Formats: sequence, C-alpha cells, structure tokens
Amino acid sequence: MSSSLDRSEQKVVRELGADKAASEFIGQASKDFDYEPQWWQLSYNSTGELVGFIQPVLYRGCRKDNLEEGTIYYIGVVPKQGGKRYIYDLLCQATYLLQKIGVWRVFCDTDILNTPMIRGFQDVGYHQFSSPWQRPL
Repeated sequence: MSSSLDRSEQKVVRELGADKAASEFIGQASKDFDYEPQWWQLSYNSTGELVGFIQPVLYRGCRKDNLEEGTIYYIGVVPKQGGKRYIYDLLCQATYLLQKIGVWRVFCDTDILNTPMIRGFQDVGYHQFSSPWQRPL
C-alpha cells in the first residue's frame, strides 16, 4: 500500500503507517466480503521474482440469477516490477478466477489519477460505468 498510486491509500498509509494500514485493510475484507484464501494469489516472473498479487472477493448480498457479484479487493505490482505490464496478467488472472467462481459482474474502482490501473482495466476489457470500472462476463 505504501507505493499505491491511489490517493486514499496514500493518506491511510501516512496516517497509520504501512504495516498497520495493510493489516486493517486485510481485516476489513473479512468483515465486508466473502472469499476463499486460495483466491488471493502471488505472481512471480520467469526468474522467480515476486511481481505482484491479486485479492478477488465476492460482494455479500449481490447474488443475481444464481451468480455472485465480484470485485478485485486489491491488486498490486511490486514497485521495482512496475512498467513491465504485469498489471495486465494480474487483472486477467483475477478476472478468470472470478469467472470460474461464477459471477455475473466484476465491479472495480480506482483513483481517477491512477492511469496505469485505468489503462490496465481498458486493456483487459473492462468498461467505465460512471465512476467505477466493470467488466461484463
């Protein structure tokens, strides 16, 4: 979170410190969303270096036609791996996992100034619907 381009996360890290901000953020996921621990994945490049992670989750109470509504609770690229287009692979994997689980929509958001994330959403096929981004399945 300390290297996030989202201003709201930068503010929380400034106020709480990186470790406490991350801990509280993870704890909040358990209260607000449904997920299985194996859905949260780390990603490595061909040389075994960590490049990023994904945390797909399901919204509670948003079931429609026997399918869930999902989101990518958090996604991140390790700072030294930035600019290598790993966000595309991470978004594809998170979207694939949510499709496999069975969702009717993936509903996401990002800071309007987080252009790498916005570009990633566009490249993977998400569409902007008002402020948040979503991908029809």
